[in-house]
Amino acid sequence: MKQGTCALVVLLLCIFGQTAHGQTGWRVDTYVGYNANVNNQGNLGQFGWTTGNLGNAWAEGEWVPYCLSLKNVDMTVGAGNFTPIEISYDFSGGNPAARFVDLVRGIQVGIQGSDYFPLGSKNNQNDYGWPSASGMPYPLTTAAELQIAQNNQTQYVWGTLVPWKLLNLPQSQVNVDLTGGLGTVTDAERKFVITYNDLRNAGGTPGQGVPATYTGDLQIYFNLHLSQTFIWSLSLQSQLAGPPTDDWGGYVYGLTPFDIDQRDGSGYVPGASGHTVVLGAGSRSVPIPIPPPPNGEISGLKFFDINGNHAQDIGEPVLQDWDIYITTSVGGTPVSYTRTTDASGIYSLTGLPGSVYIVSEEYQGQKPLSSPPPNYPYVAFNQTPPSSWDETYPEVNTSINGGLAIGTATSAAGLALGYGPESWAVDLIATPVHSGINFGNYIPPPQCRVLPLSTTVCQGTPVTFTVERIADGTPPYSVAWSGPPGWTPPSAPQPWSINLTAGTDPAGTYTAILTDANGFTSQGCTGTLALYPQPVCSISPSPQTPPVVDF
Repeated sequence: MKQGTCALVVLLLCIFGQTAHGQTGWRVDTYVGYNANVNNQGNLGQFGWTTGNLGNAWAEGEWVPYCLSLKNVDMTVGAGNFTPIEISYDFSGGNPAARFVDLVRGIQVGIQGSDYFPLGSKNNQNDYGWPSASGMPYPLTTAAELQIAQNNQTQYVWGTLVPWKLLNLPQSQVNVDLTGGLGTVTDAERKFVITYNDLRNAGGTPGQGVPATYTGDLQIYFNLHLSQTFIWSLSLQSQLAGPPTDDWGGYVYGLTPFDIDQRDGSGYVPGASGHTVVLGAGSRSVPIPIPPPPNGEISGLKFFDINGNHAQDIGEPVLQDWDIYITTSVGGTPVSYTRTTDASGIYSLTGLPGSVYIVSEEYQGQKPLSSPPPNYPYVAFNQTPPSSWDETYPEVNTSINGGLAIGTATSAAGLALGYGPESWAVDLIATPVHSGINFGNYIPPPQCRVLPLSTTVCQGTPVTFTVERIADGTPPYSVAWSGPPGWTPPSAPQPWSINLTAGTDPAGTYTAILTDANGFTSQGCTGTLALYPQPVCSISPSPQTPPVVDF
């Protein structure tokens, strides 16, 4: 929620008729936007439909609802005589350096008699207003309730409530310029077009929308999206070119030159009074709320956590040129941006609107590259076989910054993109600035084996057991041997191989433990010495004593 007076920018709603004096098949009754003001105590102080100032309770990335009420609608004139409804909205706020509105969604038609007809006779604001998929309008009497509606970007239809029908307009009718074409990047206005057949096919079933025999009042309800500075200034808009934003009017983002356009978002548009123009049936005035510039910020450090204790200790170096990914969702579509740690191991991203962001690091795995950056543990990577990295921070369910940054397992989609196995979930709604979103890596303990794994020999046979490092660890290493009772290990420093004599040295298990330069030890690696049993000789039956013969 933002306090203070919001700047205004023009929203043009142009209803083009077949003549300069009116339209065929309908007339304009009223056109309004939803007003919401937050007072100094942070509570919703004023709210409701209005043709005037829409208030200060709006932030970048939020959806602003509008409603056009038509009277004397006559569907019996047929498609050939019904004037299309063209709704124009300000795309760049008259400022070529900014992109003010960038999506339109939830375009739907309501028929008089609906229990939740927004401009019906009811006086209670809870009885009409902002549609949700539950079929009931959002309650909008408190600041908290308003924020739920503003940020629930996937709920934009009246559910199964029959009198309201969603208009699924084709791309050729959404986000086009005032001539109906693609237009240029800096066009000040865009529009969407509702035809007679769109009304007839509302709800997705041909001919089952507004009846061809209908006469009476209609309302057109839709939402405009206040563009987000970090999306446009970082040229992330091409990531919004697919569903579901594609269905809401974001298709233009995937087309050249829109896909690489860079500009500020709605919070950077200078204040100016604006008005809505309804041609042919009289003029109307409805502004667009302009939020202040977003002040969200995420920053952190990438460091070599030598001792693996999840904190940067004295002497532990930073890691530069490490990619950090900041991801959030816009209208149900994930978008992400990459920051690379500098020579101080620091990354940061500013100008972020309130949202929950997932911050991940690149999973580099085994290193080095052909030319690794400074402060990498070369000695660990230059041995054979080389060591690999492992994350120490964050751990899943670790929380910092008052519990507003939580360690979480990286999604399957993130893992497929090469993100590390653990990420931070950072809440910029409750607190806009988060530092200390750090990542630490270390070299895992060495892994080893003893060869031969097992041997069985005869007494007196010489046997040699050798320990081998097979992965990870940081050299140099020390070796510690232990054996069965009665065996004395060699004096320090103990060798990588021990020479035994079967029988002289007892049979049993001989274990080697490697300790690396960082104090990490391997799990015990063992070899087993066994003796064949000594043969026992006997003669059976016992030899007879020969008889004595006398002569």
